[in-house]
Amino acid sequence: MSISDSRRQEITSALKRCSEKTVAAALRFQETRDPADVPTIVYGVLERELPEGSSGKLEYAPGSSRLIEGIGLDSLGLMEAVMSVEDVLGINIDNSELRKIATLDDLNGFIREKVEAGGPNGTDGANPEPTPPSQ
Repeated sequence: MSISDSRRQEITSALKRCSEKTVAAALRFQETRDPADVPTIVYGVLERELPEGSSGKLEYAPGSSRLIEGIGLDSLGLMEAVMSVEDVLGINIDNSELRKIATLDDLNGFIREKVEAGGPNGTDGANPEPTPPSQ
């Protein structure tokens, strides 16, 4: 599936300050919906949110690394990363779901399941529409 110019701009904007590798994986994901691109996107977004002076390369971190205590994210950085991942992948992550995620493996597995389930509200997630509030 081809990406519209506006969607390409949305992705590029959401991934500002991320590596070229992260942006390329996100654009490729939009075209192919291949879950194999998800870890590259997630790690790239998390690395962007790490505090200055962090080691920075999460691809070498063990999957058991804890997001807050292990890799050094703070709660604001985690929320920023989640919002970017939601925008790029076209998924919704509830706060109640986020509380169950403690490690890199938890996060990657959870997001992969969301992507494989088809995005928000059972759509393909390629161009997410806002989810209406529950009645």
